Amino acid sequence: MSTKSSFRALVERREDAKAKYPHPSGSPLSISLSLQGDFTRHSDLVRLLREGGIGLKAAHGHLTRLAEQGRTELRIPDVSDIPAFINRLRSLDLDVALLQPPGKMDVRAIRERLHLTQEAFALRFALEPSTVRNWEQGRNQPDGPTRTLLSIIERHPSIVDEAVQKKP
Repeated sequence: MSTKSSFRALVERREDAKAKYPHPSGSPLSISLSLQGDFTRHSDLVRLLREGGIGLKAAHGHLTRLAEQGRTELRIPDVSDIPAFINRLRSLDLDVALLQPPGKMDVRAIRERLHLTQEAFALRFALEPSTVRNWEQGRNQPDGPTRTLLSIIERHPSIVDEAVQKKP
């Protein structure tokens, strides 16, 4: 086979792939995938990830992590029907969990359950007292990573204690 026809075949395959996986028009989706048992449908997963806008190399990386660690976290850039996409992943015998920060947090309620003043709450969890005050008074809202931290404080404050406390 000549070089020119090999190149033409390569270009045609790329054009077919572009037509099959067009420019993103859906929503991004952040998920965690875990194995539920023996996973044998590797090519089906790669095909599904490609449909969601993930490149072949990245899809292979996620497949490798699934095989080695039993789980992988990924952001799928282009999902037009999120419930259907999740159902298709589940049909491959994968456990699917959405990865997103908690919604609106009631900082005052969290603080009061711990029987702390604003000052003590801020000091204990390495926050600025003015920031805690602004959250409680509705002037500002915690961002996504901060809501995640507040959720951990709400459920397991001792874990955050360990993270912020340093022995001299």
